[in-house]
Amino acid sequence: MSKLFKAAFYTGLISLAACTTVLDQSFIEAQAPGTIKRSFVEGNYGQAHVRVAKPQNNTSKKTPLVLLHPTPYSSQTYIPFIEAMRSDRLIIAIDTPGYGDSTGPETAPSMQDYADNALKVLEELGIHEPVDVIGYHTGTLIGVEMAIIAPDRVNKMVLAGVPVYAPHKLPELHKKYAKPDIIELDGSHLISKWEFAKQTMKGGLSLEAAQDHFNDYMQSMPNSTQAYYTVFSYPGYERLPLISVPVLYVAIKGSLESETLEAHNLTPNSEYEYLEHITTGLFDVAYSDMAMTSQKFLDGTSDKQSAK
Repeated sequence: MSKLFKAAFYTGLISLAACTTVLDQSFIEAQAPGTIKRSFVEGNYGQAHVRVAKPQNNTSKKTPLVLLHPTPYSSQTYIPFIEAMRSDRLIIAIDTPGYGDSTGPETAPSMQDYADNALKVLEELGIHEPVDVIGYHTGTLIGVEMAIIAPDRVNKMVLAGVPVYAPHKLPELHKKYAKPDIIELDGSHLISKWEFAKQTMKGGLSLEAAQDHFNDYMQSMPNSTQAYYTVFSYPGYERLPLISVPVLYVAIKGSLESETLEAHNLTPNSEYEYLEHITTGLFDVAYSDMAMTSQKFLDGTSDKQSAK
């Protein structure tokens, strides 16, 4: 390679990198109202993938909403919910490091690390004001840490299906769930992953959506359980009392019911709602119910908030 070609080549790379930075900083600003776009920004572990939904009403004054997904899925699981919520607020759904299209670390981060990455992504997107946060399963704990380490960046939170456990239960749960996901030579691991991905079909999830869940699972292999090392060692009983922002905890029948209620009991300035008629698929099957519940709390129109 000639010196002249090398100089041109590396100058081109530098120009492309500079252009990418400008695109990241102006991505939301340039996005057309009423659209959902995907983009990559720099996270703490490399490229972080986001889905951004811009409201139809481009002058909306509502607080931007951040969505944090469960393990081992991605922001894709929120698409039906995003459609139900995006008419009047900016929505940012972040792929957790190592899941979806986000680059992941070699070893499991702490929950504080996951939260710090989410805050970094928001900074890279040019969002410096406080945000509302909705989390599901693993995403709830990331939201908790965001609110603790940066309470000035979080306005309100809706946390559904919270995996918080009494300290004496954590060692056994960690032993059961925090272990490598093995890729079998005969492909037999694919069957168990498909069974896991399609279980929400009994609650109304479409076959195509189950395939999307399976694809997410496969994309995170062989590190699909990485976040479990953090979830099942998380000292929730110590951390939740430190939350200072308003929180709505949402539980559904048969899925982390008692754990979510306990999270509410541990958290000052929190509310609790039990959606007994929902048993699965809170954000991709029962998304209309969850959207209504979330809007009432985030917009300050719930019966409990109105009575205050």
